[in-house]
Amino acid sequence: MDGLERLAGAVLAAGFPGRTVDAHARRLIEGLHVQNIVLFARNIDSYGQLGRLCSDLQALARECGQTLPLLIAADQENGAVGRFGPDVPALPGAMALGATGDPEHARRAGEVTGRLLLGAGVNMNLAPVLDVNNNPRNPVIGIRSFGDDAESVGRFGAAFALGLQSAGVAACGKHFPGHGDTRTDSHLDLPVIGHGLERLEQVEWVPFQRAVAAGIDCVMTAHVVFPALEPGGLPATLSPAVITGLLRGRFGFEGVVVTDCMEMKAVADTVGVAAGVVQALAAGADLVLVSHTLEEQSAAHAAVVEAVRSGRLPRSRLEEAAGRVAALKRKRLRQDQDAPLAAAKGPGQGGAPRAAVHSRAGDAVDELFADARETQERIAQAAVTVVGDERRLLPLLRPGVKRALLIVARSGAVLQVSGTSEAGGRIAEVWRKRSPHVSTVVREYGGGMLFGPSAAELDAADAILLCVAGWPSAEFAAWARGLVGSGRNVVAVALRSPYDLAALPQGATRLALYEDSEPMVRAAVAVLAGQATAIGRLPVSVAPQSSRQTSGGIGH
Repeated sequence: MDGLERLAGAVLAAGFPGRTVDAHARRLIEGLHVQNIVLFARNIDSYGQLGRLCSDLQALARECGQTLPLLIAADQENGAVGRFGPDVPALPGAMALGATGDPEHARRAGEVTGRLLLGAGVNMNLAPVLDVNNNPRNPVIGIRSFGDDAESVGRFGAAFALGLQSAGVAACGKHFPGHGDTRTDSHLDLPVIGHGLERLEQVEWVPFQRAVAAGIDCVMTAHVVFPALEPGGLPATLSPAVITGLLRGRFGFEGVVVTDCMEMKAVADTVGVAAGVVQALAAGADLVLVSHTLEEQSAAHAAVVEAVRSGRLPRSRLEEAAGRVAALKRKRLRQDQDAPLAAAKGPGQGGAPRAAVHSRAGDAVDELFADARETQERIAQAAVTVVGDERRLLPLLRPGVKRALLIVARSGAVLQVSGTSEAGGRIAEVWRKRSPHVSTVVREYGGGMLFGPSAAELDAADAILLCVAGWPSAEFAAWARGLVGSGRNVVAVALRSPYDLAALPQGATRLALYEDSEPMVRAAVAVLAGQATAIGRLPVSVAPQSSRQTSGGIGH
């Protein structure tokens, strides 16, 4: 076997579509000598299944002569972006953490997330997001960011990363040198951020500098062009000036530089996947993601081997990259080959009854889940934010309220990388459980949201809860302003993104939840019922609609 082929496999991270070690996965590890795997929601249906998959992948790698464990990575940012199955408690995401105002919540969330991941055999988390989301129309970051203040994002991001690493999971801050001020999704096209160096130093770079100083293991590059750094138009992932000059030289980062997936259209439709992989390595990247297609993965592996043999890519650069990845494995990964805790869970949601030999591990998983549920509840209670209550309509469920109307308006717009959302169904269920004595009518609308509950329904309601999920249409925004201005008891709730509140009058009573997870919805309904006080603070500026064009939604 050519040692160069193994070396090329050491710097690639690849994905496959199955929930077991299928032919694609075998080809990656046996044929291409890939030593790093990236998992997505497509690979996971339960905690136990994930544990068995990771265990089987590691076993195959050992059979193929790999002396160090596989890096097995996932994007478990929490909130809008997560990879766990439905049986795993989902912690609040970055913007909800930012709303708590306390970085200790971020550290704790990182620690619990790391324990959940490691318990299933996932030893690297492609998180936290360190982008400063200072563009409300950003279609891909949004609530994945801790906020729009650079220093705050740096504090929360570093805390989350250190929490992950304290649990034994490698953290990877993204997307360097900043994806927060874009209006283009790099999954679909190549964004450009035209700010000068002074602005980049004061905003975009600050969280990455904080994370590097705190000792973060990895940094992921963005497929974004920064003309101030690369006048020729190279995206950061392919730029020696960004990776070697800025991140390595100026920031002093000595860890692993990871690329975003090279199959994203920002690279695939410009330089091409295989050529991009070689360019990224030449620019200083250490671990290159090719997440989906076996054909592209094979071509990328072959391109790296050919580039070294032809002299276009120095072998020393490849050895340096592989050495950094190996050093990370020795530093962070468990070197024993014990099966992960999750393998003790039976198939399907919640796990089947466990055999006695697995009972202790199964009990440890149960304890881990209980800890995660307690943490998610605590963070949710600290995150719910009241954005003005000039009319003093809170609590909405006050004595005398006998009839309520829940209006849920949802946009079809979602973030490219997000999972699904329950939209209005969850808040309606929690509302009814909390207030069984109130007669409640639910009206849910989607698409363009051209609708109108009847005047009779509106007039009959003692309280109206107006929920928005996704940036509303102009028609809906006009209707909502009229409803709020009618003098009725209306409280508006942004179920996903606080930017959605910009569609409503500034004087309206408004709540921001940051996500419509069950713990967050329960915490919000407790505030609406007067059983809890909202203590969260907006981590972003929500401009009135007159200063923002309707764009189909930041989504999530």
